[in-house]
Amino acid sequence: MERSNVAERDEIWITIADADFPNAFALPDNSIVVTDELIGMAEQPDELIGVLAHEIAHIEHNHIMKNVIRQIGAGIFFDVVFGGAGAGQAIAIASVNLAGLRYSRDDESDADSRGMDYLDAAGISTAGIAAMFDRFQAYSDDEGAGDIPTMLSTHPASRERAIAARSRARQGLAPSLSERDWRIVQQACGGADRLNQEEAPAAD
Repeated sequence: MERSNVAERDEIWITIADADFPNAFALPDNSIVVTDELIGMAEQPDELIGVLAHEIAHIEHNHIMKNVIRQIGAGIFFDVVFGGAGAGQAIAIASVNLAGLRYSRDDESDADSRGMDYLDAAGISTAGIAAMFDRFQAYSDDEGAGDIPTMLSTHPASRERAIAARSRARQGLAPSLSERDWRIVQQACGGADRLNQEEAPAAD
């Protein structure tokens, strides 16, 4: 944290969710949800770490709460925070679809830049998040823009974001996780069968 000049926070919790689509998003309680499909999409640990850095930047800069206020309205939000007790207000906040919130272009650009600052300070190449943006673009092309979840549907376009990340990449840096630790992460997310199939000798 100190090396990246990140404002002090309570612990950030990361939850891995079993889902049939790749996604990652931050919540107002300083936690991050990552689907197992997104982890399965990553071919190298730096790709996943880049996504997490991006989401931590959203938390640091309070983009999540700004989005909640935009969705339910500032009047209702501050009425609840500063003493409002009406059932209508409570229902309004409870009905916010946190996983479906869309960040503004400025929020996404801000999180991209700040997330890469974290990676630079930690000695992790931004080539990983660049590769992930490429995968998001390919997924978007295959599935159609209307079916793309939170991080994969944001602006600027993933192709442009990949170019920006690649321009900051440094060569010769060690991976963020050892091969052993990366394998443990993949297996914990249901990738054991796939890994075993990849390593199994071809049948005669």
